[in-house]
Amino acid sequence: MKQSTLRSLCLANAILLGTGIAAPCMTIAPSFGNFTGVVRMLQPSFTQPTTFSVIGGIGSLLSEGKYGISLVLFVFSILFPVVKLSVIWMVLYELISHEGKVPKLLERLGKYSMIDVFVMALLILAIKGLPGGSQISLRWGLVVFGAAALLTIELARALHRKGP
Repeated sequence: MKQSTLRSLCLANAILLGTGIAAPCMTIAPSFGNFTGVVRMLQPSFTQPTTFSVIGGIGSLLSEGKYGISLVLFVFSILFPVVKLSVIWMVLYELISHEGKVPKLLERLGKYSMIDVFVMALLILAIKGLPGGSQISLRWGLVVFGAAALLTIELARALHRKGP
């Protein structure tokens, strides 16, 4: 691929990643089976659907004191993709060496770009398996976020194939 094409894809990827992190990824509509009506009367907020973005979900976990999982999700869903994309950007603009080692490392690390999507898939399965019929709806942000992860992997591969 041409350098200008790679740079354009990198810019598009940055937009996708930023949008995917902030955009709504899923909506959870809790249900308590036969007790939903009672719960709605006693605590209406428990039955209201909640929409989460990646950053919003991490913030929600932090506010609940779930620091460990918040840190893991932050590292693999936000920090890792941003750092990886930044390194790709620096290679494309020749701010760091392009001697084959960095692009090869980026390609090897690419498999970790999908950990966050995997975590979301597990969360969806866990919620679907809850008794009471809770519903989860996927939103457009998940598609954008997944596209950013896949494009990052492809950019790293393209840099590795291009060589020094």
